[in-house]
Amino acid sequence: MAKPIDPRLFKRAGNVRTLVISLGMIAGVRSLLWVLIAFTISLLVVGARDHTPLATWAAVGLGVGLVIRPCLAYIAEQLSRRQATITKHELRMQALAHSGAVTDQSSGQITAMLTSGADALDEWFGRFLPSALEGVVMPGIVIAAIAITDWVSLLILIVTVPLLGVFGWLIGVETRDQANKQYVAMTRLSGHFLDLLYGLETLRLFGVARQQDNLVRHAADGLRTETMATLRIAFLSALALELVAMIGTALIAVTIGIRLSYGLMELMPGLAVLIMAPEAYLPIRRVGATFHASTEGAAAGAALLDAIEHSPSVSPSPTTQSRAITWELDHVTVIRQDRLNVADACLTVSRGELVALAGESGSGKSTLLGVLAGLVPIDSGTIRVDGQPTELQPATPGIVWMPQSPVVLATTLRDNLTFGKPIDEERIVSVLHACGAQALIPRLDEFVGQGGSRLSGGEARRVGLARALLAEPVLLLADEPTTEVDDETASIIRGSLNDLTANGTAVIVATHDQVIIDAADHVVALAPIGHSQGEGIR
Repeated sequence: MAKPIDPRLFKRAGNVRTLVISLGMIAGVRSLLWVLIAFTISLLVVGARDHTPLATWAAVGLGVGLVIRPCLAYIAEQLSRRQATITKHELRMQALAHSGAVTDQSSGQITAMLTSGADALDEWFGRFLPSALEGVVMPGIVIAAIAITDWVSLLILIVTVPLLGVFGWLIGVETRDQANKQYVAMTRLSGHFLDLLYGLETLRLFGVARQQDNLVRHAADGLRTETMATLRIAFLSALALELVAMIGTALIAVTIGIRLSYGLMELMPGLAVLIMAPEAYLPIRRVGATFHASTEGAAAGAALLDAIEHSPSVSPSPTTQSRAITWELDHVTVIRQDRLNVADACLTVSRGELVALAGESGSGKSTLLGVLAGLVPIDSGTIRVDGQPTELQPATPGIVWMPQSPVVLATTLRDNLTFGKPIDEERIVSVLHACGAQALIPRLDEFVGQGGSRLSGGEARRVGLARALLAEPVLLLADEPTTEVDDETASIIRGSLNDLTANGTAVIVATHDQVIIDAADHVVALAPIGHSQGEGIR
């Protein structure tokens, strides 16, 4: 269940704590300016009634307050939106790095979470967070000013402001629960639709594309139902909060009017309290209104943080692992989806060595690579890095995964090679030459299409190899790198693997390629499940 303000944001997103402090200070200054405005207006009105000369400082104070207050509100908005952009980028990068560990969501759901889901944080940062801080700071300052001015109005505020907060909290709990349901319905629809688009060609080949209509329609109806339920709560809650605030303001106005009519109160303090009183309710009402607009952002932020924290903690640190000399799997067993994938497997690889994982399809070669990449948790056994037991996590610096089918993003070729990291142009060109992909050099800034649709299969493989080389791996995990490629590409890949080991990189390859197996320093022969598995040493 998503919290309105998730404390994990302070740990995972930089400068959020600084933003909160800045917005709190701005809210405090704006509250003091409102008190100044209230008293200067009262002074000017009383002066005009009594035909006394207007105090210059009162006019100046009023002008300063009326000018600075909206300027501070604009600054707070810009700070919030800038932080929203920074936080979205940081959370997306962290969630993307850990997305391989998320096994209970489809690729479409993960994509929806990283795109439209993360964009919902704009409302949370841009509207709810500033309003929430104002709702904490402003009423306290205004009530303190009213306490000094009129104790009767203070008693009314002491009763009605907490009542407004209680109503807001009760409505907020119901809104939060409903917003979580709406977010789940949205991600379900987005994820299913995106997965459907990815697999549309296959569905059409098998003649079952039309059968997906009912599933999409059902998901869309679910989203519509949850959205209307959320809007219904939002409209009713706004009415309830407005009613409580209106009653409180009316009670203050009536008591001040009665005392003024009997001469029990001076006009200036009475008028100042009347001007200040609505500001004690307004920030809390605004929190209630913006809470409804931000609930999707809160749910999306919680989903991103859950994805980031899905994988286990790591020890030793990534920096230590990036400098490691040896990696060892000792009697490792993996059970996935209630099925034994790897049983009692052992292997050891050191810097400068090539280890080949050999065996029939389904014997667990790719699973073992996933274990070393931090993508697959083990059920028993021990993982050691430089002799120290550890738990690996995805995206550990120095460990590079080269899948059997390279993932090509719908962006430029350069971005697919560098993932946005600053890499020297000469370095990129030299690596492409080494991979036999010099024909791609003029196309570095070309859009390659979804899934690399503008690249041939061999070009996509060479892009995957070049990407791995540019990452300068300490440990390279390659899954069937020479499968389904022409002889020239296979020869280039084998040569690149040999060059990496010669330069001190540890390489583990899951392969059926006898040439790689013959060249390996060690061969781990994985038998089908049901037979013993272990390390074959030649």
